[in-house]
Amino acid sequence: MMGRKISIDKSQINFRLPIRSLETPSYLIEITYLGLLVYLMVVGPALRLLIPMVGAGTLAALVVICLLHFGSHTPGALKPIRFALACGISLLILQVGVFQESIMHSWMRNFLTWVMGLVVIQSLSFRKGFLHRFAIIAFLIGCGTLPFMRVYEVSDELMRVGGEGVPLGNPNFFGMWFGFCAIYFIVTGLEAKNYIIRSFAWFAAILCLYFVAITVSRGALFGVAIATVIAFQKILKRSFLPILGFLILLWIVYLTGVFDGLIAYYLHRGAEETGRSRLWAWAIDKIWGAWGMGVGMSNSFFIVDEESGETAGPHNSFLFILLSSGFIPLIFYVAYLFQATKGAFRAQGQNNPDSPYLLPMVSFALLAVMVADTTFMSPWHMIVFSLAIATPNVMRILDESSPRSISRKTLGREVREK
Repeated sequence: MMGRKISIDKSQINFRLPIRSLETPSYLIEITYLGLLVYLMVVGPALRLLIPMVGAGTLAALVVICLLHFGSHTPGALKPIRFALACGISLLILQVGVFQESIMHSWMRNFLTWVMGLVVIQSLSFRKGFLHRFAIIAFLIGCGTLPFMRVYEVSDELMRVGGEGVPLGNPNFFGMWFGFCAIYFIVTGLEAKNYIIRSFAWFAAILCLYFVAITVSRGALFGVAIATVIAFQKILKRSFLPILGFLILLWIVYLTGVFDGLIAYYLHRGAEETGRSRLWAWAIDKIWGAWGMGVGMSNSFFIVDEESGETAGPHNSFLFILLSSGFIPLIFYVAYLFQATKGAFRAQGQNNPDSPYLLPMVSFALLAVMVADTTFMSPWHMIVFSLAIATPNVMRILDESSPRSISRKTLGREVREK
């Protein structure tokens, strides 16, 4: 029995893994992409050096480099975001081919940029630690935007923070950006073993929460609250002291009275009509009139003020896509979000450095797409969803379990299962 040989038919072993797709993308691609974000969102507006087409041209060049990097393995590398790509590409085709929209239309350019951004971010998601480096840069970008923000009076009882000339000038976008940063630092503080790192993370989280609060953006603040509860739910099973320390810190900040005025603003705004009920009713009426086939990008905005020409979308990404382009892109979009949500729940049971961040961040991202038209195009949205689909795990798993380098331990496990 000891000398008996076991015959193994390797062709019957199901590795259930894609083919290895070259090496991890170069750090130069990541540096270029993050540098492009800093230029477009802070440096360019600050120095008034925003050169037309530089952003789109650089992003297109990065797409080409990423495709060349993966080569013949590009379909496998981009497979996790196939639904998102299908949504964007089908929407662009319908707008140009059916509704005769110009590709130079501002919203058309936004969707084209989104598709290119998906490819670049999907490629960068293979780089270990990309989420953490991006979160730090995102925090610095948000802080760099602060000089462009101003406090303005909405009414005698309400003041908000907003700005002009910068991508984060909209109070809601500004709040969601810092909401993402707040969630990152909260989870980092809960997960950190080093007290210095934990203290720094919680201080940064409090700062981000303050920036979210001064926008008086109910959607952003509510989303952060939900994400924080989800993050705490996991930690409660492991340790009570980190949560106790964070609550004590929040209590100290509350005692200082910093948030007293902001609480009053939220109480006042909570009694206001959001206007979404009117926008949603208008959007649903137009969708019904078009039999769900869409009305075109140019006809997807409600005229708020005829004198100023101010317009607004339905303030809901699902309604916006269905209204503008019909049910085909919407189906792909819903599949993309479902894929990310499923991945976030699956990550809860994985031993991955990014796992604790994914479910809270995806929850926040899903709430954000329900109260705005195109926040799903923001860089942090794309990164969170891409990571939630678990593509960063592919390279590490393949290194351990590829057919060429499979270990005896893994092979033995497959044989026992047979």
